[in-house]
This record gives sequence, structure tokens and C-alpha cells, in this order.
Amino acid sequence: MQSFYGDKTRPNLICSTDYGKSYSPCPGVDRPIVQVEKVIVGEHTWVFALPSYNRDHYNSDSAFEGAKGFYVSYDSSNTFVFHQSQHHFEYILPHPVNGEELLAFIQDDSLVEYAVDDLYYVDDYRNGAPKETLLEKYVHVAEWSTSETAGSEHDLFVTQYRTEPGSGDDEIEPLDFIRIRSPGSASMKKTLLKENCYDFLEETDFLFATEVPSVDGFDERTLFVSTDEGDIFNEAVFPFTARHNHFKVVDATEGVVFVLVQHTLTRVEGGTFVFRVDSPTSIAGNYSASKSLFSPVIPGGVISGEVFIETDNPNGCSETGGISPAAKGKIVVVNRGTCYFTEKARNAESAGAIGVVIVNHDDNLNFRMAGQGEEIDIPTYVIKKSTGDALATARETITVSLIEEFVEEQEMRKTSNLFVSDPTGITFTLSLDEVVYIPYYESAHREIADVHKVNGQPGTYLASYFSVSGIETLISFNKGGSWREIAPPAQSECGTLDHCHLSVSLDAYLALEDIPLPLSTTNAPGVIIANAAASHNTYPSMHISTDGGLTWTQQNSRPYAYMMLDHGGVIIAAESHTTSDDVLITLDFGADGWTALKVSDTNEYMQMISEPGSATLEASVYFYNSGWFGTYFNLRPLFPRACNLNNAGDANGDYDIVSPGDKVGSDNCLLGREHHFLRRAPCRRCYNGLDHEAKFESEEDENVINCKCDIVDYACAPGFARDETEIELRPCAYDPNFNMQFTCTGNGDTTLVHNYVKVVGDVCSGGNYEAVYEGLVEVPCVHQGASSSSNAKTVAIAIPVTIIVVVLVVVLIKNRSRLPTLASMPSLSRRSASVQYHAVEHGNDDSDDDDNIEGLDDDDIMLEGEQPAEQEDENNSN
Repeated sequence: MQSFYGDKTRPNLICSTDYGKSYSPCPGVDRPIVQVEKVIVGEHTWVFALPSYNRDHYNSDSAFEGAKGFYVSYDSSNTFVFHQSQHHFEYILPHPVNGEELLAFIQDDSLVEYAVDDLYYVDDYRNGAPKETLLEKYVHVAEWSTSETAGSEHDLFVTQYRTEPGSGDDEIEPLDFIRIRSPGSASMKKTLLKENCYDFLEETDFLFATEVPSVDGFDERTLFVSTDEGDIFNEAVFPFTARHNHFKVVDATEGVVFVLVQHTLTRVEGGTFVFRVDSPTSIAGNYSASKSLFSPVIPGGVISGEVFIETDNPNGCSETGGISPAAKGKIVVVNRGTCYFTEKARNAESAGAIGVVIVNHDDNLNFRMAGQGEEIDIPTYVIKKSTGDALATARETITVSLIEEFVEEQEMRKTSNLFVSDPTGITFTLSLDEVVYIPYYESAHREIADVHKVNGQPGTYLASYFSVSGIETLISFNKGGSWREIAPPAQSECGTLDHCHLSVSLDAYLALEDIPLPLSTTNAPGVIIANAAASHNTYPSMHISTDGGLTWTQQNSRPYAYMMLDHGGVIIAAESHTTSDDVLITLDFGADGWTALKVSDTNEYMQMISEPGSATLEASVYFYNSGWFGTYFNLRPLFPRACNLNNAGDANGDYDIVSPGDKVGSDNCLLGREHHFLRRAPCRRCYNGLDHEAKFESEEDENVINCKCDIVDYACAPGFARDETEIELRPCAYDPNFNMQFTCTGNGDTTLVHNYVKVVGDVCSGGNYEAVYEGLVEVPCVHQGASSSSNAKTVAIAIPVTIIVVVLVVVLIKNRSRLPTLASMPSLSRRSASVQYHAVEHGNDDSDDDDNIEGLDDDDIMLEGEQPAEQEDENNSN
């Protein structure tokens, strides 16, 4: 327990060495503690405790000076030894394996705004006074390497300011990524791995680093990947060229890398727009205006012409006649109202107009015109009502100029997408778009990333995305190759309604509402406990799935905290947002209800803990009420015997054999294999025990069944995206706008490539789908030595100006309402790679009344800090 209550000068660390049966002040600890770390070393748990470095927490200067150092227990908290040091350390990081060495950090108080530390290497403390070595100054982040490669056991990874922060003129202080080998020794070696590196992460076989190559106002970053501990880095390849602001590696434990990327979508346009009346002199002058987001850049920054005021059809809408042919070669003026801005602009373009000016219904320009549909090639401006009145009262020919000044690349909006890599961790394809990822959410003071790995079940992930209705959750059973909605429980409010599905509380709800994350463990495969809601109008409540996320049952009407005991054989839950005097217990996943266990005489906010983890049947519930109180309980007496493996899977056996799967094909498969796990039969009152193994198979076991290949065993190959309009069995279509080029193998300009790849780690074989998904398709190619590669990247950045403005808003957001379907997989209501960065047809562009379309202004978030965007124009002048 590390928080201070009451007298801050008193020791505040309490220990239990009997799994929570009793607590007492930790023996040997006589100072206030601010940090506790644990390292498993052999059969013991070493516990490190760092005394406070705040002078206010000590009664005298001598007591403060005497607190320089740290405590270590080498016998699982039975006794603590204080090791005196030369400094007050502010944070320590013991070696995660050997415990014999640690990193210590001291903040440079003169550089607080830069989060700069002096980094010390500390060892030899078990033999007496610690040996302290100052390794580096101006350190931003330092971590021990987790590599198991021989010679790398003691490596450090560090990001370090190149010079003292604030001493130069750089807008962004340069940070370098370095590796320190054998720190503190005579053979210590420091190696620069990457310049301008602002973040790094080591996970499994991958080392990731992000680089900021330049300062351009968009905070653009580049992700690099290494598989040899940093000796060689390769730039990660993403399928389109939108600017990448932030990266978060979500998971890299299953042979592929999941990365969340926040992009800045950009456009090239002016910073100032002017509507200039050139004649007659009675109204000549400059007038304020705003340009639509779907308009192209005006060549040369100005276009001039004679005005044509549409009087027969003042609104310029199609149903009342469109725009007169007399507008040809002129700049047409129409009123706001009745139909979309884009409809007015298309009608003007069809009539041959060189520009269109829309008169607003009042004297403000506090919005930006947005739209959907095909690209429009003429500029579209909006002016104030008073300006339009001046045009209408003129009795002479009017000439005007539409002016666009300070043309440059500007931020359009930010969006976040989830990508999954090939086995190299370098080449990525789009897995899911508009995922909830906020690199820094100010009110929560932390990052939010709504992607969650389900433990104990290969290839299974949950992710939440922004839909037109709010935040919604999808599930993938094939490492992000495809995603589907989660069916709500039958008893839920909207269970019988169309388009009703379950949304699970992930990281966003934890950050904003303190609702616990889903719980799953490796030794209780298929069991997921989560707070979720089947309607955006209801608050999340506890749900349980016993088939790996396919189906769920609602357990109550409020959010709960929860934990598993006995490898999932017992679930304990405590209300997370309401005080209570009890906790709930179930032995059958809530099938026969829950039993209340009273743990307090008063209603309190309960917290729970168990040791060792989910394997035990012993747990403690504790709360704070003018002091810490706890209740220990042992559920072992509820079970008269240990479960027996004999007759597993039979009606008379203690264990059922379960096979979580995606249920898409005829088999119950995950990644091409039918997995078998043991789960205690609900009617059996026996316990699993600490050494229980849920897996009921091995690689050589005849029980392992490889499944026939199905649609879920394949994902789109790099350079391809799901074609939502395709109803055949080959929905991954070549996308020429993706940042991918294929090398020609012959003299022609096309080549044959695979548009599908088997999901990494998938072992399916045979079946009717294997030949289909491993076939070849014809795509354009580039001959070796051709110079189009460099040109392609330049064009990809410059050309999407008009495409992004017209299309991205629609494709990124409106696609939410048209989830694809395939005859071969009706249950897969959403698939990967639905974002396509190119012009597409979007069908009917009809409008509704204002009340119906208010929530569809999907460009409203495009210009944060600027005017809101509006895409539809419906009787607003009435």
C-alpha cells in the first residue's frame, strides 16, 4: 500500500506473508514509501521499496538525509534490508530477471518541463553499500532490454536529449535512441541506434522506434522496426501516405504486429478566401467568404468572371430544375437551402459554370461547407446574406473574382486506424479504421487505445471504433483479418431489434469512467468477463462469455470489478461504482445466479486481490475507512475434492472439453485448428488446483485437428483492400492508391500476384476455399529501374488534395452505415480494410429534413479549432 493517509511521516507499507490472512507493517521498513517493485528470483520474490524523496515527509533534516537509499526483501517480504546510497532516488527500475542490479533516476529540477533525468546504474547492494555509477545525463526514458539473446541480458535502451534541452534554437528538442551494453562495467559499450527518436518499445522479437525527421507543423513521425535488437532498423510500410502523427504497438505476441496509427489527413488550400466584386463600382470591393472543403485549389489563386444570378430556381436544386444553361462560362449565384451544397455545385458545373457562390441565410460564415459524392472541379464559395442582397439589387452587369490566398498544405482532420503486419513486422495492411485511439486525452492525463487482446485464445481481439451512433465494439478471431459485431444477449433491451449489438467497455471507459477492462486468462480459455452495453442509452454492466466472445450473458445492471480464482472455476465480483457490504461469487459463470458474501458491516468501495493470481482459491477483499480494513476468505471448503481427469468430456466426467472458435465454417476452429481445452463441468463440485493445465492437447496429440480452409483463414495481401461492393468470394481488390508497387516479371505492364495471404500462424489446409483464396489476380506493375517509384510517392502526397476533400470524409465515416455482407459468410458483418483512399460512388445523395440530417454532419470534427463543417443544406433559411 503506497498512498499516504494521515501522518505522512509514518511508515506506510504493510505486508502479508500468508496470502492475505493477516497484515502488519513490513518488518524493517521505518520510512514512508513511494514506490514498490517485485522481481521473481528463483523460489523467492524480491521486493524493492523506495523511501520518499520529499523533505516534507520527514521530521528532521537528519531523517531526510538518512532516507537516501532503498529497501530490499530477499525472502518474499518476511524481512527488509535498507541499503544506504549517496542520493535520493526518485524512481528505481530493478532488473526484471536477476534482481541484482537496478536503474535509478534523479530528475533534473532545472529542466522539469522536459522530463529530464540523470540515470544511475546501481549494483553490488546485496554485498553491502550499493555501487552507484552515473551512466547518462539528459535521459528521457530508460528500460532494461527483455531480450534473451546471449550477451544481451544486461542491455539498456535509452532515449536521451542530444544536448541540454533548451540550450539551442530547435523547435523540437532532438532525442537519440541508444543501447548501452554491460552498463557499469569496464566493457560498457554505448551504441547510437536511431537519431531523432522519441519513443521506443521492445516486445517479443521486435524493437520499435519512432522518428520525427522534420518540423512541419503536423508532428509527423515514422515507425521503424528491428528484429536484431537495433543493429538494423527498417521503416514500416503502411498502405497509404496520410501523415502519421502517433504510433502505439498494441500487441506483437502472435507473430504479427498490431499498430494503432493516428493520421493527419491534409488538404492543400488557402488560408484566406475573398469574394471580390470588380464591377459595378457601386458595390465594388472585397467581401468575406468561405470556400467549401470539396472545392479544388484555384489555379493561380484567383478566378474571375461575369455573375449569373439564378432567379428561376434560386436554390439551384435538381428537383426544381437545376441551373439554367445561361450560367455557362459564368459564376453562378444561388441561395442556401433545400438540397446539399454539393448538389448545387454539381448542377452549376453541369450547366458549364466556372464557379458557384452560395448566399447564406444570415450574416455569418461560422461553418465550412462539406459534402459527399463525386469530385467537383469548380470552386464553391459561400457569402453572407448582406453580400448576396447587394448583388441582387445591382442593375448592371456584375463581375467578380473568387480569391484564394496563402495556399499551402493544411490539416484536415485526425483519424486513427489499426494496422496488422506481415511476419516481418515491416509491411502493414489496414485491419480496422476509425479505431478509438487518442495519444493524449487531457482530462484523463493519459493515452487511450481501445484494442484489447483476449488471453488464452489465439488470434482473438476486441476493438472499439467511432461509428455514427457512438463508440461500438467489434471482435476478430483471426488476428485482425476480419471483424464482426458482437451479438447482444437475448434478454437485452435491443436484442430483437435490427442492428443491435454489444459494445464492450475497453480502455476509453477505463480512462473516462473508471470501468474495469475485460478479464481473460491463459488458463481459462474461452472465458471473458467484461462490462458491456447493448444500447447506447444504457450504462455498461457485467457480462460473461464462455465461448471466447461469440455469445454473452448479462449478469446484472451495473458495472463490476471482477477476478477469477481456481483457473476460472470461481468468479468473484464487486460493484465498481457503488458502495456495498458484500461481494458476489459464482461457481458456474452465473448460470445459476450469484451468492453474496458479506465482508463488511458498512457499505464501502471494495477492492480485491488474490495470490498467487487466478490459480488460488484464497482471496482478500479490502477497503479504506479511516484506515485499511480487509477480509480474507478461503473457498477451498466449498469443494470436497480435486477434479479428476478420468472420463474428461463424458457425461460422468468432471471436465467438459470445450473448443472456442469463430463458428464461421463447419468446424469450431481458430486459426485453422480446432483447439481442445478442459473446463470443469458446471454441475461438478471439485476444484482445479494450482497446477491445473487447461490445454487438452499437444503438437503430437491425435486430438489436434487442423481445419479445412475457410474465408476467415485469409486476410488481404499488402496492396489490396476489402471491396465492399463485391458479393463473390474474392472481396480483396487491388487499390492503386495504396502505397504499394509490384515489380513486373515480364515485358508487359501487368503481373500476377496473390490478393490474399493466409493469416500468420493459420494452419488450415484443403477445403473448397483454399484454391480460391490462393489464386492470382492481375495488377499493374513497374519495371525494375523505372523512376516511377519516387514520383509515385510525390504524387501521392500532392494529388490527394482534391480527393481527400471530396472523398475521405465519406469513406472514413459514412461507410459505417453500410457494413458489407458476403453470401459465404453472413455472420461477418464487418470486414477489414473498408477505408479506401480514392474516389468512389456513394449512391443516393438525397437529403432529408434538417431534423433527420442533423446527426449526419460527419465533417463537424474536421476543423477542430476552426469553423464547424456542414454538408447538407435543408430549409435553413426558413
